[in-house]
Amino acid sequence: MGISDAERNRRAILDTAAGMFAEQGMRLTLEQIAKAAGIGVGTIYRRFPTLDALIDELVGERIRWWADHVTEGRPGAPAASPSDDQCRWSVGRARCSV
Repeated sequence: MGISDAERNRRAILDTAAGMFAEQGMRLTLEQIAKAAGIGVGTIYRRFPTLDALIDELVGERIRWWADHVTEGRPGAPAASPSDDQCRWSVGRARCSV
């Protein structure tokens, strides 16, 4: 079974946004990201109603990746990555300290 259009669009949005943030900084709009990703503005707003929501997802994704990879194979490491609630808390906390 292949990847759904929704998942393909989500991945395109996140990958494009990450690249644009790295190259251009954080002062982007959802419209700019949608155009660069080759998707419609409505598609990006359905998934991410605000730029903050998109940033939260990017940061949460990185936190989950980090938690999964840092703890792999370590004695006494938790078996699972942090919950979404923990990631949201971490994301909010990190943004407050910036």
